[in-house]
Amino acid sequence: MGIKDLIKSVPAQNGKLNYGFYRHLSRGRNEFESILDWARGIDSIDDVRELKAFRAEVEAGRRFYTTDANWSNSLIYGIWNALFGEVSDMPLYRMPAVEHGLIFPAQQFTDTLYTARPTLATFGDYRRNILRAKTDKPIFAVGPYISYATPYYDCERLAEMRRKNGRTLLVFPAHGTDESAVTREQDIYFSKIKEIAAAFDTVIVNAFWWNINDPFIEKLAAEGFHISSAGFRDDVCFLSRLRTLIELSDLVVGDDVGTHVGYTLALGVPYCLLPSGTKVEPSGDVATEEVARIEQEQRKIGAPFVGSTEIRANQIEICEPFWGFSYLRSREELRAMGEISAHIGMMSRDWGSRIASAATCALAEYESYDPLKYSLLAEALT
Repeated sequence: MGIKDLIKSVPAQNGKLNYGFYRHLSRGRNEFESILDWARGIDSIDDVRELKAFRAEVEAGRRFYTTDANWSNSLIYGIWNALFGEVSDMPLYRMPAVEHGLIFPAQQFTDTLYTARPTLATFGDYRRNILRAKTDKPIFAVGPYISYATPYYDCERLAEMRRKNGRTLLVFPAHGTDESAVTREQDIYFSKIKEIAAAFDTVIVNAFWWNINDPFIEKLAAEGFHISSAGFRDDVCFLSRLRTLIELSDLVVGDDVGTHVGYTLALGVPYCLLPSGTKVEPSGDVATEEVARIEQEQRKIGAPFVGSTEIRANQIEICEPFWGFSYLRSREELRAMGEISAHIGMMSRDWGSRIASAATCALAEYESYDPLKYSLLAEALT
């Protein structure tokens, strides 16, 4: 364990103390708040010029992140807000910590490791099994997060855009981050996109904010394709914009296996994988043998999507463990998860070492008077 991880692990022993530690000691809070206010106000589906300018500022050295792990977890991609925003009357440090998307490495990341929350939430069985080997906290499986996001545009505007755009192709170029890079055989991928695009009236390219100024995106723009983006990664509207982009499309194409694959299936839009020698470096310290296992998993998932233009049963079957389609929850169930988490936090006095016993006590209580909470917590403890 490095020095930074050791420092983070001390306040992570208690959720309330951890919350105060990050809130008072995180750097650049005012600057980050101003970025969030700006990000919420731009429609990067329609016009990416402001986002491009912001990315250029980041390239020049502008700070774009918070060191507050709790705050970051409640913001990234708008996931937490889509799931638990309606139960935000409870203390944040007692609400579930949510993983940020499809994660292949058999590791536990900052999302759930240093937020010190009483419970965790993830897609489905693949990640739940990995997390179960590392923690005794309750782990809720909730399925594809995008299913809970409110579309960015209302029904009337969506219908108007569909009429205007006609048959629409949505392109997902694989993206990097501030911690990982992406490489691809650009000419091959570009040629494949152009070939498929001939059968569509409109082509929209969903550019991830970190790569929005990349030469490859500029090349796609020069072809006459419309460049869009779901926005800045910590904008709570990110998932809403992403849902809208997918719902505007008739077919989604991409050159990698990422979170978006299960999201397209969840929204009933076919995904077509276009292999183009794409490599996305894994974030963090991942062992060589782990990289080989991850690549094998990605090939297994991707195989039924190569050249596909329709949703098939074997695609759903292969993706189920990773995205957990069968775990989609009602709003009532999500609220119950939040209440369960807060209850366990209160009973444990927010000490991580007491969460397992508090969860056991809560389960016994629910058995006598609340069958919904009993069922949800019993499942989360398996």
